[in-house]
Amino acid sequence: MKKFLTIAALAVLGAAALPHSAQAATVTYTPGDLFLSFRASDGVGATQNYVVNLGQASGFGTSGASAVVSAAGDIDTDLTTLFGANWKTRSDVYWSVSGTVGSFNPVGSDPAKTLYVTREETVPGALATAWVRRSDTTQGVTTTKMNAMAYAYDGKTSTANSKAIIQNTSDTNSYASFQPGGTIPNSGPAPGVSFAAFNPTIEGSFASGTAGSVLDLVRLAPASGADIGTAGAIVGRFTLSDSGELRYTPAAAIGTSSVAVASASYSVAETAGTVGVKLVRSGDPSTAFTVNFSTANGTAIAGTDYTAQSSVPVSFAVNQLEATVPVSILNVAGFQADRAFTVSLSSPSGATLGAQTSATVTISEAAPNSTLAFSSATYAFNARNNAGAPSSLSVELTRTGGSSGAVTVGVAVTGGTLVNGTDYQTYNPTTVTFADGATTATTTIQLNALGGGGSIVLGLSNPTGGAVLGATSTATLNVAAFPGFLGFSVAALQANEGTGDVV
Repeated sequence: MKKFLTIAALAVLGAAALPHSAQAATVTYTPGDLFLSFRASDGVGATQNYVVNLGQASGFGTSGASAVVSAAGDIDTDLTTLFGANWKTRSDVYWSVSGTVGSFNPVGSDPAKTLYVTREETVPGALATAWVRRSDTTQGVTTTKMNAMAYAYDGKTSTANSKAIIQNTSDTNSYASFQPGGTIPNSGPAPGVSFAAFNPTIEGSFASGTAGSVLDLVRLAPASGADIGTAGAIVGRFTLSDSGELRYTPAAAIGTSSVAVASASYSVAETAGTVGVKLVRSGDPSTAFTVNFSTANGTAIAGTDYTAQSSVPVSFAVNQLEATVPVSILNVAGFQADRAFTVSLSSPSGATLGAQTSATVTISEAAPNSTLAFSSATYAFNARNNAGAPSSLSVELTRTGGSSGAVTVGVAVTGGTLVNGTDYQTYNPTTVTFADGATTATTTIQLNALGGGGSIVLGLSNPTGGAVLGATSTATLNVAAFPGFLGFSVAALQANEGTGDVV
């Protein structure tokens, strides 16, 4: 029993591909349709073929621009299911495109028995030698075989979401039965012959080391007289990328590629480390080329906000459709607001520049989670509390602009006339924590017994949790020698005890 793959039939060139939610349908064949076919000669998937109807040959002409026949992902998903994730590097996976208008009636400008068959480019980017035209009788034999394969496809009911069918190689007139190594009887006189007239094969394989392979599509109208044995016409080129994107390039556009920046703008968080700028190729993907990539300052400055690049060559290999260029983003301490730089392409070799040759990259500065500061730039304290003991100086810090999550800030003595560890208990650099939701926090300095007043200067540093320092990041603690409610110095009284003097 034949099996059917759960994806929808590929659209004819230029038409939109059906979504994967398409309804179940019966696959059909019309004379003049071309088939994209895959098989494996060994290993995983060797007992099945993958066959897709690409639509009428007239959709694959010699003029026009290079275009995608199927969206990237469709074919890749199916081939991965059938042949494994490494299908694109297997030397035993083969593919081709073939079709005929049939034995009796012309289709459009193609007379009866016109054949369309592919030939692999042994050197990707260099056109293959075209197959030769045969007599009406000889091409009629091959037409009969192609029709047999086509009608083995026709009329099969797909499962839901299907664009293509999977045949068993044991099916009569399956794709594999006509290819080298095929052993199942077909409508021709000998199984395993690649439609007889094409030696050794109409197929390509993925053994060349490039991403996918490149096949030229040859049109063969039946010949007579002196035209028998002359080369057919190469009408275009098929390329299949390792992302599963099938592209057709008409003959007039072969050898022409352009490269552009994929988007006019990119945005990256300052903390991301890098931004990837994507370059895309259009046109013929069967050639290799390079293009230079550069950056230029805007409000973002090279060496401070990002790492500059100047005329860095970016290479595209055969069948490579896109490349991503990384640019390093530098994380600058503190809040700087958004800033931007530009990237641009220049000096392509083997290609031309597309319409989008530059882009703006915006470095996004995340809004601070909160701002931390002292509640005042100055604080006033008495040296002793109301009970006459040395005071504890409690200094308030505030958190504004948001209180989500815990944040911390460093506090340290940065100056003053009072001596750390002598006039007050040693105050080492301290980390003050604001709990989730908290908008205030305190730090405390314990005074020792003082004979007079003075000052302590504190400073904030190293906020964490996305917080930043506010304007009041330093504060002066002014310590008065006399408790205000008494109006005289207890220390002075003690010093003059018994003298009768009041200071």
